[in-house]
Amino acid sequence: MIRVKVNCSINLPALDTYLLTKPIELTDSISEPEIEIKKVIWTEKDHKLWMGSAPKIELLYDERNFFLLSVFMQVDKKRMKISQDSLLRMFYRELLAHGVIIEIPESKKDQDEPKQS
Repeated sequence: MIRVKVNCSINLPALDTYLLTKPIELTDSISEPEIEIKKVIWTEKDHKLWMGSAPKIELLYDERNFFLLSVFMQVDKKRMKISQDSLLRMFYRELLAHGVIIEIPESKKDQDEPKQS
């Protein structure tokens, strides 16, 4: 699993359009005076596009301030043909291609799933 803090500006209308193309499984929101946090979860369908294992993706973003806060990706590591960093870069390139972000952010991994013996 990949969990990263992103903290970058987004084009909200482009994100809304992008999300219309995804098989959304869950949405949630939290509203406060200064922020409006949205969570969206979906599972990608095209295993070839994602090079072996289509991830389940969770986006957390601030709809009021147009900010992508974090990305969480679950993937079957046994079926992955690329590194986790490459998978994340593929996702960022997809957001870039859809005009959601204007540049690939410098994001930091928050945590990885511990290896099981």
